[in-house]
Amino acid sequence: PNLLGAGRYYFANHTAAFAFGYWGYNSTGVSGLAFANTIAISVEVFTLLIILRRRWASIGEGLLFETIGKTALASLAMAAAIVIVGTLLNGHGSAIVRVTIQLAIGAIVFLGAAFVVRLRELGELSRLVARRG
Repeated sequence: PNLLGAGRYYFANHTAAFAFGYWGYNSTGVSGLAFANTIAISVEVFTLLIILRRRWASIGEGLLFETIGKTALASLAMAAAIVIVGTLLNGHGSAIVRVTIQLAIGAIVFLGAAFVVRLRELGELSRLVARRG
């Protein structure tokens, strides 16, 4: 029964994402498809979290949602930086150069914002890189 329920959920979720993606594509261009996929995956992740919570009794929700919030703040800062840099570079240089600059600045802003909000995973990442180096 659980497998069938999951299959029905998967089908319904991706059908809705496809419908929204089609509508978004017609009204906003390709970005509508990306937005639809983001919605579909987000709903899927939260549904799976609910299932895990029921099976394990606890999944450390407080820490998990704290991390999600901090990551969202760092991501918003990154998105703002990418939009600002893209606006400033509009019409200057080739598209690949503009995208590379936006990517580099976006990554730096994300890492800086993650440091400011004290994202724990940033420390884990630096330890992992130090072990490999």
